[in-house]
Amino acid sequence: ASDLFVPGTDRLKPEAKPLLDIVADRARSEPDFDLLVEVRRSEAAPREKKYLDVWSLTAAQAVTVNRYLRLEAGLQPGRIIAVGRGPAPPTQKPGTSTPIQGSTVEFTFLSKVLKVAD
Repeated sequence: ASDLFVPGTDRLKPEAKPLLDIVADRARSEPDFDLLVEVRRSEAAPREKKYLDVWSLTAAQAVTVNRYLRLEAGLQPGRIIAVGRGPAPPTQKPGTSTPIQGSTVEFTFLSKVLKVAD
């Protein structure tokens, strides 16, 4: 997450946009899947005072990614699920058992076939 956001905020760094555009291109090539965006941060990570806790910061960051992917990159509304995980346990580097340290933004494709119908 520290590579995508201005520290302690939900504002995207300019260098984050090309990476998010790559994610959007991949999402467009997978129309049968929704895109889950999860943001995790350490409880000790810096944050602006307007964020009462790490949960509110990660939720705001996930929504910022969602907005960018919809409004700037043109993904369909409703295909992106934004989740702020707060101080959730670290995930593992793909293909390893090594945990990722620090803040992360994770993108996961979810099958629409497995979703429960209304």
